[in-house]
Amino acid sequence: MTKPPRLVKKKAIFKMMDDCAPGSTRRLGTHRYIAKYNGKAVHFPKGDTTLEVGHLKKIVSQLEIDRECARRHFPTVRFPPELQAEQEEPGRLRASGR
Repeated sequence: MTKPPRLVKKKAIFKMMDDCAPGSTRRLGTHRYIAKYNGKAVHFPKGDTTLEVGHLKKIVSQLEIDRECARRHFPTVRFPPELQAEQEEPGRLRASGR
C-alpha cells in the first residue's frame, strides 16, 4: 500500500520565500508559477492551493534557499543536506581506490 502524498500550502511556501529568500520574485504565468532568486528560476503548477512536499524540496534546492530557514517554516520536512563542492588541486588526479 502506498502512502498518500504529503501536502503543503502554497501560501506557506510563499511566506517562507518572503522570509528566507529576500528579493525573490514570483509571477503567475499561463500554466504555472515562476519563482526567481539568486539568478535562478523554478516553476511549479498553479492549479491547486497545495503542493506535494517534493515540489517544496525542489524549490528550496534549485533556488538555493537557506535550508535552516526553510526548516523553521516546515519543521516536519526533511531537506537534503547541501552539496559541498569538492575543491581539488588543479592537475592532481583523484586516487582510484585500487
